Parts: sequence; C-alpha cells; structure tokens
Amino acid sequence: MLINILTISFSLSKNITNLLDPFIMRVDSAEGKSHRIKFGIYFLSFLFFFFIILSILIFHRLYSLFFNLLGVLTSSVYNYT
Repeated sequence: MLINILTISFSLSKNITNLLDPFIMRVDSAEGKSHRIKFGIYFLSFLFFFFIILSILIFHRLYSLFFNLLGVLTSSVYNYT
C-alpha cells in the first residue's frame, strides 16, 4: 500500500512540475536557478500529495472502524431486547 501511495505521489508531483515548467524556465534561467526551483516544486508537491493521500487512508480506516464498532454495539443491544 505504501508503494502505491509513493507511486501516485511521484506521478502527481511530476505532472505538476511538468505543468509549471514554462513558468519556471522564465524565472531566472540565465543563472541556472530554474533547476533548483523545479526540484523544490517537485519535492513540495510530492510531500503534499503523499500526506494528503495518507491522511485520507487513515481517516477512512478510522471511519470504518468507528461504524463497525457502532454496528457491533447496536446489534448487541438489539439481541438483548
């Protein structure tokens, strides 16, 4: 599962970096700073997507755990009545 999250994050961050490439090349490409800017955007977008996907998966696990527990509690109450 972690490999899938990493793969999705890498591909999304690569797409974002490629999308912003024309704008990055305009920013001071004469001094060679465009590569550092490009790597910074790639790295930050990777972290952003990685933590967003990870938090969605954790929230989904907690959500399903809560409702499974709620179902167990309500079924035990209905069994006694």
